[in-house]
Amino acid sequence: MSGEVLPLRPVWPGFAVNWVVFGGVWVVVLVVPRLAWRAVRGERRRRAGRCPACGYELEGRLGEGCSECGWGRGDAVV
Repeated sequence: MSGEVLPLRPVWPGFAVNWVVFGGVWVVVLVVPRLAWRAVRGERRRRAGRCPACGYELEGRLGEGCSECGWGRGDAVV
């Protein structure tokens, strides 16, 4: 050995920084694509005349909201 010391206990500041950095990376890797897909799917449904939330056929009444899931209605009870 050349006099280097191997830590036998966690180095807490380094552990905390790693947790935050890699946790943030996993959020970006797992959550952001899902949110992007939901936005794309909702826009596709809206263009097709369907409810962006559940896909129910709105028959051109997009402004009235969805009678199936309550999307876009102020009186919706979830």
